[in-house]
Amino acid sequence: MVKRERKIDVIDLPVVKRTIRQYDNFETVRKQHRKTRSRNNAKLYMKIFVYSAIFMGVSAFKMTTLYDVMDLTMKLQKLNTEIYETELVIDDLNYSFDSKENLKEVENLSKKLGFVDDRDIRYVRFN
Repeated sequence: MVKRERKIDVIDLPVVKRTIRQYDNFETVRKQHRKTRSRNNAKLYMKIFVYSAIFMGVSAFKMTTLYDVMDLTMKLQKLNTEIYETELVIDDLNYSFDSKENLKEVENLSKKLGFVDDRDIRYVRFN
């Protein structure tokens, strides 16, 4: 009996072992494919999330800067109109001051030439 057992031990079935190994390997490879597929999907989703977050951040920054720029341009326009109005007022004041000086000079010059003020008119009667 001992010899028979040895013979049974010695008998090798390579085809069956190979198919069993292939099946076991197939199951492990299949699990690995599932894991790699899920990892790849997770990586893809993370990339999409990161890129969308970057895009949203950039667009929000762009919108806030555009709003600030528009606000500053509106303030600049208001300041320009105020400056223009103050320049007009200053020009009016300068013109009125110059015109008063000019009128006084003309009045003094006319007095030197012999003209009389309208207020001091004296009527002379010839009989």
